[in-house]
Order: sequence, then structure tokens, then C-alpha cells
Amino acid sequence: MANKIRGEAVAKTESGDWKIVVDMNAIAGFEDATDTSWALFEGRARAGTSRISDLRHLCHQALLRHQPTATLADAGDILSEDMDAFNSAMEAAFPAADESDGEPGNETPAA
Repeated sequence: MANKIRGEAVAKTESGDWKIVVDMNAIAGFEDATDTSWALFEGRARAGTSRISDLRHLCHQALLRHQPTATLADAGDILSEDMDAFNSAMEAAFPAADESDGEPGNETPAA
């Protein structure tokens, strides 16, 4: 079972189930594999200019904890067949900021 709090999800593909873990090891591995800083990757993602190759490398790194023989092609298949699982792992690893000060009724109003 995947631990959502830790940035984990399970992708289901034709070749089987894959456990995805987005954690500091996956992020560091992504930076090493792409020679791209996490800050640059995040900036591209926010601007809507993410590179597919960056997503594939991040997914690959997120697979390696539980599937150490996973390949970049496996990561590409997961992104093609179950992007929702990858997105779930990312959302769990980086939850949206709480826009409340903790006091009931002080949440930021919806637009």
C-alpha cells in the first residue's frame, strides 16, 4: 500500500504495478541525472514549460527505491499509462500550502 503522506503512489500499467516514491532521494537523483536544479524544475512546472524528459527522469528516480532495476523506458510507460499515479505522488510529496492561520473562519476566501 502506498503512503500518501510520504509522496507515494502505485501506478498500474500493462506490465504490472509500480510503486512511486517522490522523496529527497528521488529529487537528488533527478538533479544528478539531469544536471538541473530542483528550483529550475519547479519554476518550469509553475510556468507550464516542464520538459517531458525531466518528468520521465523524475518518475524514473521515484521508481528506484522499490524497483531498483526500473529503466527510463519503464518511467515513460508509467507516464503514458497512469499519469494520475505520478501526479498523486507529486501532490502527496508537495501538498498545497494551507492558506489558514489556524483559527477557524480565517481561511483565505474562495475567489
